[in-house]
Amino acid sequence: MSALLDAALQYLAEGRSIVPVKEGQKAPPHVAWEEYQKRRPTEEEVQAWWEKWPTANIAIVTGGISGITVIDLDGPEGMASARANLLTGQHLETRIHKTPKGHHILCKYDSRFHTGAGFLPGVDVRNDGGYIIAPPSVVDGKEYTVYRDGPIAAIPFGPEALTVSKVVPIRPETEHPTWVSEALRGVPEKERNQTATRLVGYFHSKGIPPDIIFETLMPFAKACEPEMDPRELQKVIASVTQYERHVAANAITDPPTFSQKGDSLFYEWPGLGVSAELEDVYLDKEGIYCDLTIRGEQPGIPPLQHGPVRYNLKTTRSQSELVRHLAGRLEGINWATILEQMARLAIAHVKEGEPIIDLRESAGRPFERYLLDPLVLDSQPTILFGDGGTGKSLLALAILLAIETGNKDILGMAPSIRKKGLLLDWEFNDWEHAERMEHIMNGVWAGIPSNAIAYRRCYLPLHQEVGPIKRYIEENGIGFVVIDSAAAACGEEPEKASEALRFFNALRRLNVTALVVAHQVKKNKDSDMEKPFGSSFWWNMARSVWKLERVQQGNELAIGVYHKKWNVDRQRAPLSYRVNFTADEITFESQSIFENEELASKLSIKIQLQNQLRNGKATVKELAEAIGGKEGSVYQTMNRNRKMFSQDGKEWSLMSKYL
Repeated sequence: MSALLDAALQYLAEGRSIVPVKEGQKAPPHVAWEEYQKRRPTEEEVQAWWEKWPTANIAIVTGGISGITVIDLDGPEGMASARANLLTGQHLETRIHKTPKGHHILCKYDSRFHTGAGFLPGVDVRNDGGYIIAPPSVVDGKEYTVYRDGPIAAIPFGPEALTVSKVVPIRPETEHPTWVSEALRGVPEKERNQTATRLVGYFHSKGIPPDIIFETLMPFAKACEPEMDPRELQKVIASVTQYERHVAANAITDPPTFSQKGDSLFYEWPGLGVSAELEDVYLDKEGIYCDLTIRGEQPGIPPLQHGPVRYNLKTTRSQSELVRHLAGRLEGINWATILEQMARLAIAHVKEGEPIIDLRESAGRPFERYLLDPLVLDSQPTILFGDGGTGKSLLALAILLAIETGNKDILGMAPSIRKKGLLLDWEFNDWEHAERMEHIMNGVWAGIPSNAIAYRRCYLPLHQEVGPIKRYIEENGIGFVVIDSAAAACGEEPEKASEALRFFNALRRLNVTALVVAHQVKKNKDSDMEKPFGSSFWWNMARSVWKLERVQQGNELAIGVYHKKWNVDRQRAPLSYRVNFTADEITFESQSIFENEELASKLSIKIQLQNQLRNGKATVKELAEAIGGKEGSVYQTMNRNRKMFSQDGKEWSLMSKYL
């Protein structure tokens, strides 16, 4: 028995209606096949046909009689259309035949689909009234084969997907932009950067200058949910225009699309179903290295993923070895060209670095000076430091919850804008923070927040974790990060300038508002107890620094928060809270810091004297007794600050504007 007859009988046993077709051709059938659109042939008929025409090709009649509807993809164009419009990231588990030019995707019969051609570029349908040539038939010397065997699945889309008006352009920048008006209505947060990149690419291809693109896309940024930060939009515009320069400078025709998520670079060749992801890209004397992942997707074919592997973008040896490997995994792709384009574009990106922008075209400051006034500056690093056990982590969590939920009752202040928060923790465990969070929210009768409170337990230094953290921030719309604590997050000795600078460089890459919890310098004769522990750069690089002090009184904790450094605003008055703990509640009750003598004594002599003189005139001796200080220090302080203090004989008073 021949292989063709064996296959024909097998198809018949599977419930397919088959007919013989002229050897080496797709048509015509050897028999009047209309009859077999209504009934399946018998086994005797099939044997008789292949005894008469032993080299005849096999045709399976599609539609209800065989229980199958077939999506016919013709070459790369059909594959690209299916990826963009039909499967959109799905992996269709069904039987697939490889044809000389493309693929037949066999699906369960669906009467809603009609036999026809050109529904999408390179996409035909075979259903009632049609047939397909089946393996192991041969046409023009090329064999039909079973690419994937197995059960036949339902079609994962409706017939409306095969309407020309629904076509998603494979290269939207070069086709009629029917997608632009829809995109300009705004998209969810996980689609913002990708959609912004496509929009910028389209407008830039029309010769529109960057400043006009920015103004054009600002309504899009505001329509996104949540809104896209104008600074992020500017960054996308600069990145896209920079990329287009790289494409032109390297004389690359039909270049891949480009996007950046976190610190990862993504290149995609939509018509080929190939993409490359480059993580942790760095430059050294040996070359430019990255963790490279190559992905290849073709409709109905198990997706290819190679990597992540360490890859040197500057060596031909690395490229040659990878080309050989990929060619053995997925045929029909010019891997040498793909890897060369990727390497040239990535090298140009790394060498140029962050795009240079014109300050005249900057969007300015699109945010309030404070995110949580006065404790947290917006879009700047703030440090909260203090000795061990002062409640730094507890206060930082309360700040995060106030910003995340917008609940002003937590700390007696509301954020200027609610932002999603992320707690990066090197010291505690998730359950400890979760328990504290529950108790804080119980204290304001708010219950557990309905939205996610993002937490990550960290082990490596921030500069080693920054890549995946930055990607999570961008994909999830995180706007505020708490780092607990600075010394653990820098990895090595925080006393070293290099470690502090590396930490702040990594923090800057996150591009969010940050509150950094830090420890206090140990007390000795040379120490400055008013600065965070470590290098002076912990002080210098922060834009605002607060010091925390505590006084424990039974189940009640009194804390004072003192403003020690300010770069972008004036010094702010100290804050104080009575923190009450019960079995299932934690509450922060705002109070005057002068209600607690021990906390008040931590203030500067000038502030203490100002508070005392609000009650009326007093002598130096009376003031010294009131604040527990020395008369010489009191007199010296007031004498140096004659704009604040006024002397009348032996008595001193406070100038009216400081009352």
